[in-house]
This record gives sequence, structure tokens and C-alpha cells, in this order.
Amino acid sequence: MNKYKLVVAPDGYPGLIYKDGNRILEHHSVWWIHHKEVIDTAKYVIHHINENKSDNRIENLQKMTVMEHNRHHKLIHNEKEYLCSNCGIRFSRERKEKSDINYCSRICSGKGSISNNSKSIISDETISTIKTLHQNGLSSYKISSQLGIARNTVMKYW
Repeated sequence: MNKYKLVVAPDGYPGLIYKDGNRILEHHSVWWIHHKEVIDTAKYVIHHINENKSDNRIENLQKMTVMEHNRHHKLIHNEKEYLCSNCGIRFSRERKEKSDINYCSRICSGKGSISNNSKSIISDETISTIKTLHQNGLSSYKISSQLGIARNTVMKYW
């Protein structure tokens, strides 16, 4: 649903005019009033910083290229944070339907040049902490939650 508001074009506005020959998008009007710049909509967009399309205050508007704007919205709305199933590192990537295999890299997925069993990814200090916590009776689940790493990574090092 498009929530952009059409307003009467300000006097002297040279850009694209919609309905009845005198209406333009409100955020384009605000931009033009403050910057005296008509936006070439094939190349640029006026982005609402707070994502509220009805908040057309100049401080909430930002000129972006179409590519920047698409990238911005893809990152915000189409990425998810994952925990690598091999090394336990938190990482972001585009959402996938099949999210049960979450690796931060080809190396961790076993498709890269370093073995999937490589222990160099986790620091010696973290390995020592895992061993100590395990010896103190903590479960792999509690250790992984406490250290913020995957359970199978914890179990690999105790």
C-alpha cells in the first residue's frame, strides 16, 4: 500500500506533476523547497530515514541513488543474523528458506580449502574456558549460550 501523499505543487516547480496538472509527491515538494533540486527518479530517490512515508520533515529525507536505496532496504528487511554451525561466529546474510545449514564461510561449510575440523578459528582462551566450564558440570547448551557460540563447536573442544 502506497502511503505517499500528493500535494499541490509549489509555484515554479519544474518537475514531474501528477493528477489535475498541479500535484506532486509531498516529500519531493519538501526536497525542492529546501534544495531547489528536482529529483531525476530514474537515478535517485528521496528516502525517508525513519521509514515513515508520511514524515516529510526535511531532516527525515535523504537523497540516495536507486542502487543505494535498494541495497539499504535489502540489508534492513532481507537479512538475518545467524550463528555459524561450525565456528560459532555471529554473521548476517540474506534470508534463506532453508536456514538449518548456517555457515559463515565456505571454509566452515567444508567446501573451502581448510578442513572443517580446523581448531584455529576458536582462540586458545575460549577453548580453555570451554574445558573449564565443562569440568565444572555445565552442559554444552549452557556453555554455548554463555559464550555465544554454537553447541557443536563447544562439544568439539571439550
